[in-house]
Amino acid sequence: MDKIRVMYITVGVRMGGAVQSLLDMVTANQDIIEPTIIMPMNGPLEDYLHKHDIRYFIVPFEAGYGKQGTDSKKKQDDNFVNNYSAALQLQHIIVDRNIQLIHTNTSVTNVGAFAALLSDIPHIWHVREFVKEGLGCEFWDAELKKKLFSCTEKYIAISESIRQKYSREYEIKMEKLYNGIGIDRFIEDINEKEENCNFLLAGDIIPEKGQFDAIKAMELLSGSGERSSNLYLVGAGDYKYIWLLKQYVKKHNLQEAVHFLGYRESLKNLRKKCRFSITASKMEALGRVTVEAMLAGNIVVGADAGGTAEIIGDDLSRGYLYRQGDYKDLARVMALALNNVDHNKTILDRAQKYAVENFNPQKYILRMVEIYREVLSDRSDAWNIKKKRLLSELEERYTGLCAGSKSSDVTGYRKNKMPAVFREAQRWLTMKQAGLSIEDVLIKKGIGSIAIYGMGYLGCSLYDELESGRVRIEYIMDKGMEDTAGIIRLVSMEEELPEVDAVVVTVLSEIQNLCEQLRNKCSYRIVSIVEILDWCEDFIIGLE
Repeated sequence: MDKIRVMYITVGVRMGGAVQSLLDMVTANQDIIEPTIIMPMNGPLEDYLHKHDIRYFIVPFEAGYGKQGTDSKKKQDDNFVNNYSAALQLQHIIVDRNIQLIHTNTSVTNVGAFAALLSDIPHIWHVREFVKEGLGCEFWDAELKKKLFSCTEKYIAISESIRQKYSREYEIKMEKLYNGIGIDRFIEDINEKEENCNFLLAGDIIPEKGQFDAIKAMELLSGSGERSSNLYLVGAGDYKYIWLLKQYVKKHNLQEAVHFLGYRESLKNLRKKCRFSITASKMEALGRVTVEAMLAGNIVVGADAGGTAEIIGDDLSRGYLYRQGDYKDLARVMALALNNVDHNKTILDRAQKYAVENFNPQKYILRMVEIYREVLSDRSDAWNIKKKRLLSELEERYTGLCAGSKSSDVTGYRKNKMPAVFREAQRWLTMKQAGLSIEDVLIKKGIGSIAIYGMGYLGCSLYDELESGRVRIEYIMDKGMEDTAGIIRLVSMEEELPEVDAVVVTVLSEIQNLCEQLRNKCSYRIVSIVEILDWCEDFIIGLE
């Protein structure tokens, strides 16, 4: 029998849960499926694809969602043009690779749906996200999303909670299909699991994943006289948020109990050193990391919401549940788990058996292949007419937008932002290697107190370098930073700015405009991080 030629669309290029689930399927199924992977940029995923001889192409496209309240007509149009243009590029690959259907591995991009319409081939949408409840975001152009959903052949939900939400919201019929997970990679003998008091929380470090609740719970646990425990936070994420968390840990003297380890491709060794695994997400769609913990013999402490509650089941059945968002209740349940030694063995046994039975990769693959064959064999004329009408509407919109404006172009700053940051960071490192500190230079320039505008990589690094030194950091300003816990002094540009010797601007885009806005706002000295690094270089070569 001929292989089914499938094009997979993935937004993720790191080895996260959605990507891992996709790879588990295509790697084990290459005798039935001939996969072609489309990714928007370079990333760690490439190494895996090379190793397993899986064909892939990099075609830049964008996700179509953002924080709630950020949707706008311009964002809708820019995102539409970007993804439709990418879909046009995909046509050559579809023809060359003789692709039969497109499987979009996420709900947050429309490029696969566009390409399927343009090529008149079936489209499968794999819905893996609670965009609003779990990520605090919204789809841009919700009306377009509804139209695209209405012209998709099959919808797969990774959990019952996802199925219920999207079926109701978009009036579509979805199939729940738990991910297949490479059980042999994760399963451990629970009888050999060592007793310890350590907790692991793995995942993207963003507010919606609940790391702050876990830190505050650990603070309560540490002060309650419970046995000495460690919390290991593993993952990459929003730089500002990670920095804020580290500031909290430092200010509350939790460095010996809370550890940030960064992203790791394998958690195998860490899981052996941790007895417990925390899933604290606001609303997890499924929680692959929860299933991996069950297989590895970690006792799961999870929030009572979304896919996490679905997997854990009734409290104490396959893990422990706490009230999501309530760090005091999380601390209570963590203490309960630590002390419930006799029952933990039963929980582990039930959890592992459940994970093996419900996330079996063979069952998952067999059903996915059945789905592919179903959508390829069931294509009615009425369905095709509906799709052609939508395609005509999209073509008209694309032509009009391209003829009328160039606003869809990505700005030069956006393309070059990271290289600019790296360039200034390299100058900073060179200065430090020469034995000169920014603190020394600011003091020599008569600056003893500052405010920092912009808390990206450079702003956070400046704060860390100057903190507790001779130059006082009075406050910071950053439009995108929220600090509801009052970890630092955050001042809005709309407020009266407290007096300082200088305001340091660490943002690299539109520096002159920002400095001018600040000068109109206050009479304090305004300097950029670029200017400060210029001073440093001048001192090094003797110009100062």
